[in-house]
This record gives sequence, C-alpha cells and structure tokens, in this order.
Amino acid sequence: MRNQITTLQDALETRFFAPLRRPRTRRVGVELEFPIWNRTPGAPTDFAAVHAATDNRSRTWTLVHNGTIFNGAHLNDYMGVQHGDTDSERVLLYIVDQINVAQNHRCRALDEAERFDVLFGAIAELAQGNKLNLLFQDGEVLYAHCNFRDALHVWRDTDGVALSTRPLSMGTWTPVPFTSLVAVKNGEIVRTSPPHGNEYVYNPEDYRLVYMNFARL
Repeated sequence: MRNQITTLQDALETRFFAPLRRPRTRRVGVELEFPIWNRTPGAPTDFAAVHAATDNRSRTWTLVHNGTIFNGAHLNDYMGVQHGDTDSERVLLYIVDQINVAQNHRCRALDEAERFDVLFGAIAELAQGNKLNLLFQDGEVLYAHCNFRDALHVWRDTDGVALSTRPLSMGTWTPVPFTSLVAVKNGEIVRTSPPHGNEYVYNPEDYRLVYMNFARL
C-alpha cells in the first residue's frame, strides 16, 4: 500500500510541482489538493485561481473550478465585491451566501449534513447551462462535483481518496459520480447526492459568445 501512495506522490510531483521547481515534500495533504496549472503553453501557473471566502460563522471555504459559466446572470452581483475577475470566485461567493442564508434562518451554524444539502441545492441550480467541475472544501469536508463527462476522476483505496481531472499513473480511477455532489472526509467518501441531471454538453456557440465578450474588453 505504501508503494501506491509513493506512486501517487511521484505522479503529482511530476505533473504539477517539478515544472514549477517547488520544493519536494513527502506529504499528501492540503498542499496537493488544489494544484493549479495553466493549459496555455509558456503561461505561468496561477495559484490565485484558488479562491477563499469566510461564511458568517467564521468557517473558511476554498474552491477551484475547472469549467466555464455561460449562464451566470445571478452571479453578476458579486462582480463588485470579488477580489479578482474570475467566474470561479463568483461561484464560491454564491455558494457561501447560500450557506449564510441558511445559517441566518436557523440562527446557528449548519451541521455537516445540513451544509451538504444546501450545497447540493446551490450547485444543482448553478449547473444549469454551465460547465461546473468543482473541488472545494470547508476546512472539514472536501467536496467534488462534475457535470461534464470525463472531467473529474476518483481513486479509492484503504489509505484514502484522490481526486484528479485526469487519472494519474497508479491504481484504478473511475469517473466521479456524474452530476452528483460528493463529500470526502478523513480519507473516505462519506456522502453522495442523487444526480441532479444538469449535464453540460459541449456547444461551440457557448464559447463563441465568451470569446466575443473578451474581445470587447
């Protein structure tokens, strides 16, 4: 089993950290949960793509998004308060706001099961017409969601769980349950929602409109 964990560390090191000349560690943990790389040849890796926000009960949330928001009018209100300019940050702010609303309604912090239910409802809504492939965490639980086929994979073993956009060179990888929210805690998948069914299917017209918007900047 130790050999499998070492292989995972080696794959992550080769894929993400060696190109950045970052110091090698022997830890698989938070540092390795959200490695960000830029597909554009020669472009720098953008670690600012990992977004953080704190809810109204002082819980800090962190999110990365490998996708695109095409239908995001309800996220526009966050453009004036976000620190950067990405739709990913707006997604996180929206999710945390849904948590805040639910906590205000109950006049207390949500427990783990309640957070999961609120998150699933928010993500099911956001997934309509959008490519929404997410990894995010609340300091206690790591969540994963994918609604674009073959865009997020999971490896499970007695030693833990690994999530990756593409399968790494070890073990048996399977797609993350499709259009479902998955919760990982203490190295185990502890909750899986039913599928919401809002699949994103590639449409070149969606991207044409995005490129036109960038061209106007």
